[in-house]
Amino acid sequence: MGLAGIRLATFEAATTQALAESLPSYAAIGNPVDTTTAVLTDDKLIDKTLLAVCNDPGVSLVLMPITIDYGDVTIKVAQSAVRVQAQTETPIVPVWMSSRQGDGHRIYAEAGMVPVATVGKAVKSVKRWLEHADWLAAREAAKGEPPFEPLLLRTPASEVPGAVRAINEAEAKAWLRAAGVELPDSGVAHSADEAVRLAERIGYPVGAKVVSAAITHKSDVGGVVLNLADAAQVRDAWARIHHAVARAAPSAQIEGVLIEAMAPSGGVETLIGVTRDPVFGPVLTFGLGGVHVELLRDVARRVLPLSRREAAAMVREIRSFALLDGLRGRPLADVPALVELLLKVSDFVAAHPGQIDEMDLNPVWVGPLGQGARPLDAVIVGRLEGMGPG
Repeated sequence: MGLAGIRLATFEAATTQALAESLPSYAAIGNPVDTTTAVLTDDKLIDKTLLAVCNDPGVSLVLMPITIDYGDVTIKVAQSAVRVQAQTETPIVPVWMSSRQGDGHRIYAEAGMVPVATVGKAVKSVKRWLEHADWLAAREAAKGEPPFEPLLLRTPASEVPGAVRAINEAEAKAWLRAAGVELPDSGVAHSADEAVRLAERIGYPVGAKVVSAAITHKSDVGGVVLNLADAAQVRDAWARIHHAVARAAPSAQIEGVLIEAMAPSGGVETLIGVTRDPVFGPVLTFGLGGVHVELLRDVARRVLPLSRREAAAMVREIRSFALLDGLRGRPLADVPALVELLLKVSDFVAAHPGQIDEMDLNPVWVGPLGQGARPLDAVIVGRLEGMGPG
């Protein structure tokens, strides 16, 4: 319980006295309570002691583990718990730890006291319940915030015609730029000469990336060359990218090479992703970017659309938020700009309900405070007919 951040109640004197008078001297009457085998000979002890614990003013919920299915004894314990639950508003959560579901399990279920399979799952369920209560309280306190309505309820994907397809990075960034998302200066080159002209217009150093809707992970096929400092390096990168992609993904159509300004040194790489959950609809994921998301699995998720309060909360929810908050003398990251970016992504998806199946902005560069937050790569997949910049 302590590891989950849930505080165990301390019984008041009257509760402790009631337990001491009812149970043997060797019973544990603190929290948690061990009634010992005394309940095997006197099933009324469960009624008396469980009700005393439920009625303690410091107790908000009672977890009641049942270690094994032990025939008539388990049935009597279940019947007792059901009787007590009818006498108290304090929730009693049975934890059925046996692999066999006998009559005792059925008694709990029929009374609406759904048994949880393990103590760990029970504790996690309680934690989620408390977090939901905090979420409801925060929404109640938020003045002027509109009622939350999941995007799923606006236009389900099943109602949107057209096949699911992916668009290339350059097109995805054009859509995002039109939606107000700040992005590095870039352009698509269709020849080595055009790549050099773009690089000189943008200003060195630049990066070069293959443009192909068929290639999602460009680095895996040699389709990315970074920190190009002059025209010769740009021409070399053009040749290297075409050679590597032709060898690693010969069937992929190369639509050009994206020449893009490099992000300034420093900053933190994060990621923003959107996936369409079959139950909840569009869900946004935020966490550290690059390979860190696969290594650390440290992410926060929200059902869309986002409010400003929820966007700010999910940034601070990840365990690695300290990297954005000036850990060990690092500069404070531009968290306000990151929050704005999350909201723009949410608004972009909300503007096309039912059309976006997947969206991956990874990495998202977050600079020191005042320097902004910009996606460095973008993937969009969905039923995209009729969408586009402008």
